[in-house]
Amino acid sequence: MSNLWAPISLGFFSDRKEKKLPPLVDVDLSPQFWNIKPGEKLSSTVAVNPLGMNKTNVLLSARESSGAEIPEGISIGFDPSGGLPPFTSKMSIVTSPELRPQTYSFLVVAKSGITESEKTCVLVVQRESAKETKVQEKSYSEPILPAPPMIAGKVPLYPNAFRRSVNEKEKIVVYSISDSPEDAVSFYQVQMKRLGWKSKSETDEMPFEFIFTKDDSEVRIEISGKDPTLISIKL
Repeated sequence: MSNLWAPISLGFFSDRKEKKLPPLVDVDLSPQFWNIKPGEKLSSTVAVNPLGMNKTNVLLSARESSGAEIPEGISIGFDPSGGLPPFTSKMSIVTSPELRPQTYSFLVVAKSGITESEKTCVLVVQRESAKETKVQEKSYSEPILPAPPMIAGKVPLYPNAFRRSVNEKEKIVVYSISDSPEDAVSFYQVQMKRLGWKSKSETDEMPFEFIFTKDDSEVRIEISGKDPTLISIKL
């Protein structure tokens, strides 16, 4: 007689637990990329919007892209720290005068119930003078050429670019150049048109932001800072 009381596999239930639930809100930042010197502070606007009929309170926080705590020397706060979407919050970033000049990547996290929505931010901490900054850039940056696969053949890179960060998940490429932001603006206005992209929207002051469309694709390009100029490309 067969054993009717054989153990039932719990694999089905464990698989369900491991699945990541879809986010209940969308989080966006403006701006999302910054140049800053040690000891300076800045702010950004965080916009939280519901997805569907979500009516759950949202709490905002920040952590390193690796999942670790924000490094010592960088303080990040939100005002308000949460709310019922849709709402906006002012994110303040304060750096210590002793903060090491380098590129820091972190996530702004909007937690709603047991789900989270994330947005990547990049903070480029520079030395005090432009001359020192360029020396530092050469010491820790590497030429970005050839272009990362996700933008190769789609979006051109400014000549003599230096890699900052490439986020495959968020489809964001950040790099820097020694030329002025205005030079970068002229370059992308001409080159994107040459490649068949149409301008959907653009700003005429720092940080410069462009949205280009072609067929069913959209590209956002943000240009900010000086010595070096920081350029981000989001697909």
